[in-house]
Amino acid sequence: MASILRRVVRKSKSSSPQTQRTILPVQKRLDEIKPVPQEKEKSVSVAEVSIKELENVVDNYISEFRSKVKRVKEISLSLEELLKLLKTGEIPETAYNLIMDELGTQLSITIEEVFRLRESLEIAKAKAKLEWAKEKVSTPIPTASTIETSPSQKLEDLKYVRAYSDVIQSDYFADEASRVKVYSLGLQRWEYLISKIDIALSDLPIEDETGIIEQYLSILKRKNNVGSKATEFEKAISLCQQRLDTISEQWTLIRRNKIEKIMNLELEGSRINDEIKELEVRYAVGEVPQQLYEVKISSLQTNLKRVEREKAQLRSSIDDMDMKIFRSSELTKGYA
Repeated sequence: MASILRRVVRKSKSSSPQTQRTILPVQKRLDEIKPVPQEKEKSVSVAEVSIKELENVVDNYISEFRSKVKRVKEISLSLEELLKLLKTGEIPETAYNLIMDELGTQLSITIEEVFRLRESLEIAKAKAKLEWAKEKVSTPIPTASTIETSPSQKLEDLKYVRAYSDVIQSDYFADEASRVKVYSLGLQRWEYLISKIDIALSDLPIEDETGIIEQYLSILKRKNNVGSKATEFEKAISLCQQRLDTISEQWTLIRRNKIEKIMNLELEGSRINDEIKELEVRYAVGEVPQQLYEVKISSLQTNLKRVEREKAQLRSSIDDMDMKIFRSSELTKGYA
C-alpha cells in the first residue's frame, strides 16, 4: 500500500508542471475577461475649465493683442502725418500714393489680427465669467462657527495661507477644513482674470477703434477706385461692418450714460446758479459780510465752471463718436 502511494505521489509530481502549463493559459484568459474594477471617479461639483490653462492662453492673447494695437495706432498716426505732408506740399502725390499703399496693406493685415484677438479675448472672458458663476454657486454658506472669532484664529489663518498655496498650485481644493476660504480665493482668481482681460481690451477704446476703422475704410474706398480684387474688398468690408455693428450696440449704452451725466450736471449747474443768486441777494441786503461773500462766490463760480466744462466735454465726445459711426457706416454702404 505504501509503495502504491509513493508511485501516485511521484506521478502527481511529474505531471504537475504539465497541469500548470495547461491551467495557466486558461486562467490567464479568464483573468483577461474578468471585469476590472474601475477607479472611483473624482467627485467634482462643477464641470471645470482649468484656470491655469485659461490664464496661460489669456496671457498669450493679451501680449499679442497689445502688440497689434500698438502697431495699429502707429500706422494710424503715420497715415495722418502722411496726409498732412501731402496737404502742405512737402511730398508729391506720387510719393504719397506709394507710401499710402504700403501703410494701407500693413493696416489691413494688422487690424484684422486685432479683430481676431479681441474676439478671442471676449470668448475667454465669457468662459471665465461662467466658471466664476459656477464657483460662486458651489461656494458653501459660512456657518456661525466659521465667522465667529475663536481662540484658534491663528491656526485658521495658517490654514488660509496653506489653502491659498493649494489654489495657486492646483485647480482643485484640497483643504476641506478651510473650504469656504479656499473657494473665496478661487473666486478671486476668476475675478482677477476677467479684470485682466478688461484692462487689456481698454487699450483700444471703441472711440479710437472707430476712428481707425473709418481711416481703414477710406483706404479701401481709394483702393477700390483704382481697381482691386472684389473678394478681398468683400472680406474687409464684412469684417469692418461686423465690428461696427458691435461698436454701435456698445455705444448706445455708453451714449445713454453720458446723456444721463449731462442731465445730472445740468441739475447741478442749476442748483449752483440758484445758490449764487441767493448769496448775491443776501450780500446786497447786508446779511453776508464781504469777506465771506467773496470766498463763497469764488467757490461757487469755480464749481459752475467745472460743471460747464464737463458738460462740454461730454457733448463733444458724443458728437465726435456719432460722427465717426455715421461716416464709417456711409463708407460701407457702397459695398453692401
